[in-house]
Amino acid sequence: MYQQCKKYFQNGSLFFNKFYVDDNSLPCSLNGVQVVDILAAAMENLWLDELHDMLQYPIALVQAAIFYCNLRFLQYLVANHDIDLTRLENILIFPSIFFTLDFVARLGHFDMLKYLYKAGIKKCTVKAMNNAARKSHFKIVKWLYENTTNGCSADILGSVLIKGHMKIVEYLQSELVDIYR
Repeated sequence: MYQQCKKYFQNGSLFFNKFYVDDNSLPCSLNGVQVVDILAAAMENLWLDELHDMLQYPIALVQAAIFYCNLRFLQYLVANHDIDLTRLENILIFPSIFFTLDFVARLGHFDMLKYLYKAGIKKCTVKAMNNAARKSHFKIVKWLYENTTNGCSADILGSVLIKGHMKIVEYLQSELVDIYR
């Protein structure tokens, strides 16, 4: 099935994301690697033979693993390619820069968030909790409240209420004294 999908994508239905080759690249740099979306399956399943050509760009693949929420592949890269995750507090996805924890919180990948934090990526903004709350990622909202000092923006309660995420509304109200740090 994977081979059929690859063949399909090679015939013009190609979606890709651009990731930077090293952690010093600036968004204006042309020094990037295009990772075809079909490779997300290879990352998820650790089909290293399918990723052989890309493994020469481990920083780009780390960013791709975060983007595609492939924790197992990220752990493989860290263990086998001497990756220092603390240098990747920002994820550079062409043409934008995001704080890595903000990005992962928005996606709702709780295990990835905890792994990155434990690995030393601590920097995030109120966007992390705001986006997690808007997308109803309760575990992430609670974890961010307990483990970071950013809190959320003052208008988030109304936004979450409108979306009907009552469990998050109740939690935010119960922690209201401290939440707007």
